[in-house]
Amino acid sequence: TLLILYFLSGKAYYSIGAYSALLAAGGLFWEDKLGKKSWFLAPFFLINFAVIPHGLPMLPIDQMQAYGIYMRDHFGMDAPLRWEDGSIRDLSQDYADMKGWEEMVAKVARFYHQLPSDQQEKTMIYAANYGQAGALTFYQKKYNLPQTYCFDSSFLLWVDKELQFEHQLAIETESIPESNYFGSIEFVGNPNTAYARQQHYIYYRTEPLMPLQPEWERIYYEVLEPWMGPRQ
Repeated sequence: TLLILYFLSGKAYYSIGAYSALLAAGGLFWEDKLGKKSWFLAPFFLINFAVIPHGLPMLPIDQMQAYGIYMRDHFGMDAPLRWEDGSIRDLSQDYADMKGWEEMVAKVARFYHQLPSDQQEKTMIYAANYGQAGALTFYQKKYNLPQTYCFDSSFLLWVDKELQFEHQLAIETESIPESNYFGSIEFVGNPNTAYARQQHYIYYRTEPLMPLQPEWERIYYEVLEPWMGPRQ
């Protein structure tokens, strides 16, 4: 299984489900072979403590970054700092992935709640990827926000193909200052949080250039087609 994941460029954590059984089997094996002498293995387990902080969020993020840099520069331990794009950073991708989400939601909420109530009712919140949609859904009640819509991954299951709206508060993963569907675009901001991996570009789009509901439904079926086949 590990070889298949390796050659198909699978992510490291895809194999994590196997380790509970492997650790138990390994423990029983060494107990059977060494019995009471198994404490001789203790020094080998101490080596793991150099890696554990990368796998468990034990340290504050600034200390984790300092630790990662130190282990990389002094002991050549750069594997935990390698991101999906192959680059070696100062902080592990898992740590960086944990930062910046609530800051993004808070900025969206501040802008949304300063809109007139009649304008809020006609504004749809759209997220470009499932991470952003997940954060907006997780903090939805705390920040009193409406449902977020997203065409990425399983969030497609909750998209209302007959959604009616006139304005869009959009969270993109990159700068997209233009739109084929709206005549007016306001850049709300980019909450560039320290240490965060994901960038969020927030736009408020108004003045539709066409009836939006039919176009929204067309996009819905276009995204759905690879999974469900052509629209009947």
